[in-house]
Amino acid sequence: MKKFTYEDYKQLLQAFIDRGYTFVSFNELFREKTDLTVNIFHPIDVGLQFLPRMAQIDHEHKIRSTFHLSVVSRLYNLFSPQSQAVIQGLLNLNHHIGLHWDIESDISKEDQFSILGDLVRPFPLDGMTEHRPPSRQSPLGDITYFADSRGKWRYGHPLDSQEFKEGKQMGLAVHPFLYSEYKSERKITARMHSILATETWANMQLTLVKLCEEEREFQMESMVDINAGLSG
Repeated sequence: MKKFTYEDYKQLLQAFIDRGYTFVSFNELFREKTDLTVNIFHPIDVGLQFLPRMAQIDHEHKIRSTFHLSVVSRLYNLFSPQSQAVIQGLLNLNHHIGLHWDIESDISKEDQFSILGDLVRPFPLDGMTEHRPPSRQSPLGDITYFADSRGKWRYGHPLDSQEFKEGKQMGLAVHPFLYSEYKSERKITARMHSILATETWANMQLTLVKLCEEEREFQMESMVDINAGLSG
């Protein structure tokens, strides 16, 4: 698996299953500290319309993954009815919700965590990751970590790693928007890939905000339609 499509993502998951890995929550990854355990966590930077299909794929593979959401994102509103429907769809599939916290926000990390906790109560939050962490800093400490940030596997592809061959414990950061194949989403995804490859983060934020505003009507429709399919 070298590309970023839904089929390639399925192959990635199946490879871990065939290797004998057990999929655990983000919090369990730190508690258990045992080999042949892996957590799939999805940091949500861009928009929620890409979540339902990824959540369904995880569910089809009997995986309870973790979706880390931001309460201060400029690129999506976690408190809108459409976003609430998507979150409920994730919980209906028994996935976990955690925080994707932003150090640049005026709201403290602790308050961001509390706000999200109140939003998904009575479900507990499954850990937190930092949005745009300092270079070379792993959100998992000494646990092996791979991320598909900016459309490239940071630290190499997990299936090519010595850690995978030896069955070591690890966490995978998988960004759902990178994998979209739906015709109506391809334009958005292609533009996002271009933005990620060519722009600095300061310019990227402004461009992505504009892009999300242009596609707002599509986002509203797709989130409701896809979520309806998940709960059907």
